[in-house]
Amino acid sequence: MLGTKRIFPLFQRYGAAWRPWLELFRLPNLFTAPGDALAGLALALTFQPQSNHSAGGLLLAVCTILLYAYGLADNDICDLQEDSRLRPERPLPSHRITPSQAKTVAISCLVAALLLALLCPQPALLTFLVLAFLIHNYNSLLKKNRLRGSLAMGSCRGLSFLAGVAVAGWDFRLLPALLGTTGFIAAVTWLAEDENRTTTPSRATMLPALFLTAGGLLQLLFLFPALRRNQAFFLALGILAFCCAVVISWLTALRLRQSGQVAPQTMRHAIGAYLGCLLPWQASWLLLTAFPWAHAWGLLLLLAIPLTHFLRKRIAAS
Repeated sequence: MLGTKRIFPLFQRYGAAWRPWLELFRLPNLFTAPGDALAGLALALTFQPQSNHSAGGLLLAVCTILLYAYGLADNDICDLQEDSRLRPERPLPSHRITPSQAKTVAISCLVAALLLALLCPQPALLTFLVLAFLIHNYNSLLKKNRLRGSLAMGSCRGLSFLAGVAVAGWDFRLLPALLGTTGFIAAVTWLAEDENRTTTPSRATMLPALFLTAGGLLQLLFLFPALRRNQAFFLALGILAFCCAVVISWLTALRLRQSGQVAPQTMRHAIGAYLGCLLPWQASWLLLTAFPWAHAWGLLLLLAIPLTHFLRKRIAAS
């Protein structure tokens, strides 16, 4: 009993110390970071069976997580003045993390990611370099324009997908998944511009679901000849995960479209719901390939879904 009394105060103390960092890195979204590169690798290997780079999944996952974390910290550093006015509860405006601390951690994540990327094949390394360059340019310049910012953010997700593809080799049959991922995030980023004001929903609320559905169905068409090599359990689970991503995206879009006025908090919840589609979307491509390592990653992403749902109620995802 005495031990329990000692443990809980320690847990509360260190949990409170870590919370600002978890908010800075938007912990619920971090789980979506590695899936794009892993899905790109798995799909590329499906269309390039002579490639033997399937062991690079863990390295890709770590590099993308570190670059994603760098981008989030760099974003809050660049947005400090705006967040002080619109979102004073964020870690930097509330002085729970100092700008110098955030810069140190951001640079550390960037350096670690690029050092690990040196171990990747040269095409993947070049993709990571371009991704790092685009992340900083989005945070410091491009997002000041809504269209350029949306396209840049979508391109960042697309480059994460291409980092995995670059390990095995490009095939034109990967284009639907690439455009689906890129277009989905670009559309969600466009909508996220309305997180800080009350708006009337437009047709743009349907774009994320349209990109996910069209890109996914076309990718399934290209993938169809290879599906017979997969086990029935993982095939069924992959199809179910894909359907869940599509259904959630359409339900979110219809809920926004039917709203007369969308308050900032409602839009933030909708953006979180859209981003929640990424895990089943990424998992579906991993499960639909015939590789055991891809199945393992796909199952991990599916297991992360209830955890991110739990975390999203406690830590803002956007």
